[in-house]
Amino acid sequence: MLSAVGEFPISDMIAAKRALTLQFSGGVPWFFIIVDLTQVTSLTGETSELEQLVEQDKLLAALTRPGLPFAVVAPQDAHYGVARMWQAISEDTGWDTRILRDRNSAETWIRERVQAKFGMSVPSLDQQAS
Repeated sequence: MLSAVGEFPISDMIAAKRALTLQFSGGVPWFFIIVDLTQVTSLTGETSELEQLVEQDKLLAALTRPGLPFAVVAPQDAHYGVARMWQAISEDTGWDTRILRDRNSAETWIRERVQAKFGMSVPSLDQQAS
């Protein structure tokens, strides 16, 4: 679970994913990813940064399970629009992506996808632990 609060430049997400790629260079042990933008007040960046994010995602995706469920929680219209642009240009990652408006919908979708893909149950995700 990746959560952001306040002003959130796309460059910060690139840096975070770059760090994760280095940390898990031998393979990412995750069964899903949720990026929660609920508490983001401002999502900033250029189109070129969104493209850089997708390039970093491709590197990270190569270390994850094929078809990894990846949910983005984006309740605000502007953030939803940016997330949809990311989704459209990130199809080559091989992730199973969905942009949702609220955390409960994202968790429900993640549980369904992880069960369908990996035959595993996902316990309740504590919103305080993010």
